[in-house]
Amino acid sequence: ALSKAAGFVSLAVAFYLLRFFGQGVLSMATSHALALRFDAKLGSVEGLKGAVFSGAIATAPQIAIALIATHGWREAAWMMPTGAAVVALIAAYVLLDPDPKAPPASHPEESTGDSAEVSFTLPEARRTRAFWILVFSSVLTGAGLTAVHFLLQPLLGEAGMAEGVAAATFISFASAGFLATLIGGILVDRIQPARILATGLFFLLLGMAGTALAPTPVLAHAGMAALGVGHGFVGAVAGTTLARFFGKAHHGAIRGASSTAVVAGAAVGPYLASLLAGAVGDYSTAVAVIALACMPMPILAWTLRRP
Repeated sequence: ALSKAAGFVSLAVAFYLLRFFGQGVLSMATSHALALRFDAKLGSVEGLKGAVFSGAIATAPQIAIALIATHGWREAAWMMPTGAAVVALIAAYVLLDPDPKAPPASHPEESTGDSAEVSFTLPEARRTRAFWILVFSSVLTGAGLTAVHFLLQPLLGEAGMAEGVAAATFISFASAGFLATLIGGILVDRIQPARILATGLFFLLLGMAGTALAPTPVLAHAGMAALGVGHGFVGAVAGTTLARFFGKAHHGAIRGASSTAVVAGAAVGPYLASLLAGAVGDYSTAVAVIALACMPMPILAWTLRRP
């Protein structure tokens, strides 16, 4: 659809489809599939998933730039999803066990019993403080990431950096995110999630402000790396903790509500930054102000406890 876009309406439809099926359906479905199949190691496998995601973020912009340079953006807009579809269909129909079962008794290390002890419905989960801390943390991550990523070229352009610098900083973002998701996933299987979540949100806000206000390419890479650490830690904690705190019986509904909020936050992030930029005069100040306004969130995340 994006390759055929010819105006605002068709472009909006294309982005709607990308957000609905990408950040919406696929993000929710993959995390739900892992939650049904893992328990004690859920954090580690969520971290592994996030690391692969970070690797894709590092390579996709480079592939896009190369394809656009050689074939044009319309050709690139159908060539990239065609390649992704081949990988995704193989993963869905060949690699994924279609019948998730409880871990066999011969492998007790696969279950801690945490998820079996509680089973919240979605309305019950909504009445807990922990649910909203986890949801708002994920919403802030989605909004902050999208605001910086969508506006990265004008943000760095205001500091006099070339367009190529913006694409190159995605490598720093993805490399840091790769390590953070792996480490965060291992840690969430061993220590209280509140500490990891608060640390992740702090690095997220530091990365937003650092990238927005970076005066040189080196500092822009540092800001994007901090953003990657924040995204990696929050991503490793949020989905895992939803499953462990609220159980698996209604995990699909609970995860769906969380994912809906995250996608809404991702939509609001760049829009809010653009509105604020119109008021204050530039994108850099706008993103930095948003990051500063959200500083209470890491403090709130530190108070997260099992309901």
